[in-house]
Amino acid sequence: MASVLLGALSFLGVTFGQDGDLTAGRRIYLETAGGVGCAYCHGVDGRGEGTAGLDAPNIVGAQMSAIRSSLAGGVPIMGFIKLNERELAAVAAYVRQLAGSESEALPAAPVVPSSVITVNVEITEDGFRPPSISIPVGQMVQLVVRNRTMEEHHYRIVGLVPKNLLWIADPPTERLEGVSDDDHEAHHATDFVAWRAPSPSGIQPTGDEVHAWTHIYSPGGGKDVVLFAATNTGTFQVVDPRNPEFQGNVTVY
Repeated sequence: MASVLLGALSFLGVTFGQDGDLTAGRRIYLETAGGVGCAYCHGVDGRGEGTAGLDAPNIVGAQMSAIRSSLAGGVPIMGFIKLNERELAAVAAYVRQLAGSESEALPAAPVVPSSVITVNVEITEDGFRPPSISIPVGQMVQLVVRNRTMEEHHYRIVGLVPKNLLWIADPPTERLEGVSDDDHEAHHATDFVAWRAPSPSGIQPTGDEVHAWTHIYSPGGGKDVVLFAATNTGTFQVVDPRNPEFQGNVTVY
């Protein structure tokens, strides 16, 4: 894990030592970020049980790109926190370190299994296309949801219980100096995180069901990708909380 983390930091031009990263990251996380520390909302262990009582999500193992995206407006309430690149890398290293002793911790750059099934869904002005999809129980699925409209849309599968749930991280709106377009896209194409920021309208996936959201103006370019394996069979309704007239279903067999 440490080697993967150092490789990610090197990609971003960060060359200072890992011990220093974690020391600085701990101070930022616990005390100085926004004057209160990340722990105020996310808890000292990153699990979302901070004293602020804001029901903040578990961010243990969160990717640097997800933290940057949240600070850049993905999570509006975090807009008052200002970190430079060195501080951002340090706090990301510390958050990654929090996951080090957990058996369920995610690697720094998860690799999509070769046996994954990719399912593509488009959201158009008329609804979900296709309106119905089928997937096998227990099989890792990569659900790719593309927004073909100019509005925010959601693809929420009601009642389907997933395991190994991951969302693709939104890349930063601006790539770092010296990083080519191809390298920028390749780096973030495999960057998955265990939580999804709220949508522009404030709707946030709960993490206990499959729920993608897309917006044409999002850093991800109007696309969300969700990795999961279904644990229960049956036919489940797909809804869009902002557009109740959109109806679909997912059959798990």
